Amino acid sequence: MNRKTVPIIIGIAAVGMIVALTPSVISNQTNMASRRDRVGQLSMDLEQSKMEMELSTARKQLAEQRYKEGAVFVVNRENTFISLNEDTPIIDRLTGNPLPKGTWVADIYGNTAELDSEGIPVNFAFTGNSDLVREALERANKNRQFAGIENQMQPGGRDL
Repeated sequence: MNRKTVPIIIGIAAVGMIVALTPSVISNQTNMASRRDRVGQLSMDLEQSKMEMELSTARKQLAEQRYKEGAVFVVNRENTFISLNEDTPIIDRLTGNPLPKGTWVADIYGNTAELDSEGIPVNFAFTGNSDLVREALERANKNRQFAGIENQMQPGGRDL
C-alpha cells in the first residue's frame, strides 16, 4: 500500500462510520429531548402539587379559624344539620332574611364558608379536625348559634 492510499482509506472509513452512526446519534438526541421535556413536565407537575398542598393547608387553617371564632352552624327547617351548598342562601331563622355579607357559616362535616351579599356561601374551606368541629358545635349549642336555609325542595320532592 502506498502512503497516499492510507489517508484515503482512513477518510473513507471515517465517513462510513459517521454515516453508520448518524441514525443512532439522531435517535439519542431525540430521546434526550424527549427526556428533557418529560423532566420539565414532571417538574411543573411537582410545582403544581406543592402549590395545591399549600392552598389546601391555608384553607384548612382558615376553616379551623372560622370554627374557633364562632361560625354559625346551618340547619334545615326541622333543625337537622345539613351540608353547606354553594347554591343555597343561608337565612336568619327569625326574620327570614339572608344573613349579612361576611358571616361565617359551617356544617358538622368540616366545611365552612363566608356569605356573600345575598346570603350565598362562597370562599369554602374544609378541615378534617373532627374534635374542633365537635367543640365548636358544643359552643354553638350553648349559644344557640344556628341559621337556616330557605324552604327549598330537594330532588324527589322532599323539603330541605
